[in-house]
Amino acid sequence: MNNLERAFRKRFLVLAGGGACVLMALAWGLVKGVLSRQEFARGGTIWWIVMFLAFYFLVRSHHVKMKEFRWQQITSGVPAQMIERDNCIRNIRTMKTFIVLFAILLLYGAVVSQGDSLRLRLAGAGLDVFILAACVWSLVRSQRKLRDIPNMEVEELPKQD
Repeated sequence: MNNLERAFRKRFLVLAGGGACVLMALAWGLVKGVLSRQEFARGGTIWWIVMFLAFYFLVRSHHVKMKEFRWQQITSGVPAQMIERDNCIRNIRTMKTFIVLFAILLLYGAVVSQGDSLRLRLAGAGLDVFILAACVWSLVRSQRKLRDIPNMEVEELPKQD
């Protein structure tokens, strides 16, 4: 993991943690009677908009920086296939982790929601299955892409003078 990815991960976790704290403060205000339902709804809506925009700009800036980093690697002599291969391997690992995580969450949700209405259970399961399908699709796509990338051995790398 390079420094750009570490910095992105730290910013992501700080943003997610800060957003969770703000949401917990809103919920605490509602429970204690400091906020009315309407105020909580307005605060929650504003929170969703701000969080969406913050994550959007964070991911967008990370994408631009990673593009520049890849370009610097390619211009310095690192083969593009090697960079693409590393990205595919990283994506495959991530997707396998997400598939296991969402499968566990699906089972946990099925156990916890026993006795609730079928409509609510199907809505939750449907969202989880949708995310699982997206992860499986991404995994399969990355595996196909990895299969199509020529396997470059260390001896085949261009010599740098």
